[in-house]
Amino acid sequence: MGVECVKRIFIIACGWLVLSCGDFHFEALSTGQKVDTGEPEQTDTKEAVVVVKHKPVPQDSLFDGDKPDLDGYVELPVQQVGNGTADSCDEGTLRQAITAINSAGEGKIEFHCGNQFHRILLNGPLIINPGVRIFVSGTLNDSRKPDVALDGRDENPIFVIGEETDVAIERMTFVNAQRELGSDGGAIRVVNETLGGKLILSECVFKHNTAKDKFGGAVYAEQLLELYIYRSVFEDNYAVSGGALFLYETMFNITNSYFIGNFVDYEGGAIFMENADAEVAPTHLLRGNWFSANRADEGGSAVKAQQSEPVDLVVEQCEFESNQVDKDQAGNSGGGALSMSGGRLLLDSSSFQDNISSANSAAVWVNSDRGFEIVNCTFYNNESTRGLCGALYQSDKNQSIIRNATFYQNRGIEYGAIYSVNTDGLSISSTVFVNNIIDPFASRSCNATFLEGANFAGDEAQRVSSNIQFADNPASDRALCTPMINQSNPNLSPPQKNGGFVSTCGVTGNSSAAGVGADCADNDARGEERVDAPDKCYAGAYEYVSVSSLDN
Repeated sequence: MGVECVKRIFIIACGWLVLSCGDFHFEALSTGQKVDTGEPEQTDTKEAVVVVKHKPVPQDSLFDGDKPDLDGYVELPVQQVGNGTADSCDEGTLRQAITAINSAGEGKIEFHCGNQFHRILLNGPLIINPGVRIFVSGTLNDSRKPDVALDGRDENPIFVIGEETDVAIERMTFVNAQRELGSDGGAIRVVNETLGGKLILSECVFKHNTAKDKFGGAVYAEQLLELYIYRSVFEDNYAVSGGALFLYETMFNITNSYFIGNFVDYEGGAIFMENADAEVAPTHLLRGNWFSANRADEGGSAVKAQQSEPVDLVVEQCEFESNQVDKDQAGNSGGGALSMSGGRLLLDSSSFQDNISSANSAAVWVNSDRGFEIVNCTFYNNESTRGLCGALYQSDKNQSIIRNATFYQNRGIEYGAIYSVNTDGLSISSTVFVNNIIDPFASRSCNATFLEGANFAGDEAQRVSSNIQFADNPASDRALCTPMINQSNPNLSPPQKNGGFVSTCGVTGNSSAAGVGADCADNDARGEERVDAPDKCYAGAYEYVSVSSLDN
């Protein structure tokens, strides 16, 4: 079972907080705080509340196989920055190394700055010429934090990367970068006129970077053929859209990373992606990531995807927690911690909890070209304060599927769990709805009775439904989410680490969810096998496994 770490952090004027949850080292940085040295200076007194309920990114990840291959960069000719002392690691030495690599067309930068954390102040951007192949390689200290930080001094970007480059950066920190007005990409900007180039960011940290009136507070990428982000941290970055990342016509794989406290004036608190050409990027991958306390004024408090058919967004084993859509007083447009327009959404084994929105849906908002598929996902305590529903809003009528999901204690103005116009195209199977409310005295899970999605094995006449819907005040939840739904109490537990990567709502062996599910997913959200799938399983994202089953 995963280690659970519960902390409530109040980040105020005196606030640099460090906590260790199991084997992961986590730091919280308040909005507006400038990273200056090992003891950052607080520049405002804005208060933020961050709730960390478990370690966000374990050291031994499900997706270590996705780690980008850096072997091809290791043997590049080395340009050394520093001779082992902090004083020898300065901006001038770093610029000399980059100039040499630009001239040679390829090279590797190694830092030798002593045994303590060291920052290099920059008075202007570092330019990487078109066509250059470069590997910027830092090191990690015992706490698994990068030893070297590149600091833009709240005045300068850090890297401006030319076309058709091949850039790999590992174990570096990027702080206090800022683009001038009218420019994208606070810390890193890479733009190709035609599709090309490659950027790898592995075990890097991006904090307090800004694109003042444009896009991509930390990174802006346009028409990039390959973008790999692995086990990296994006915290307290700001832009108009894409607080951490703005990705335009870019193929990406973002894995094992976490995004905390990034914020925007418009959409995509942590990530904004826009893709109109399926030949450029037919599939985008978000795997094993953690999104917490990100904010947006209009939609996609964590992620906004603006896709075009037939582009797919695959979100697998991700956690979305305590993200917030702040504005949209009408409550009519896109909310959601995850908001997607166009394309197709494939959402697998992920959890959404404690997200809040003033617009429609606090967890997931979808208006797709080809519908969605949601499997093994948990929606808990998501609240829309002025919008129609708390957890899932769908405004298209394309064929969509929900299977083995859990909707527990979500809240909206009209419906707690789901609002969808897709009454003839949304099918639901093996899913649990419990105490989804519109006020403390009334439950109302769904706006319509949707299709029963299960294909039952055996005698269908003996089955009522593969889904469960329960409310403490059953008279108030009269609209059934699927026909003849089972209205028993599955006795769910609040979400926690029950093993696996994401939080799940556990049940016991005698839960009414036992054996109700049909047309089941092969595994549950934790990766535990559903031994009787697809014919029979526990409804919901969690499959109870007895000790005797484990012994066998």
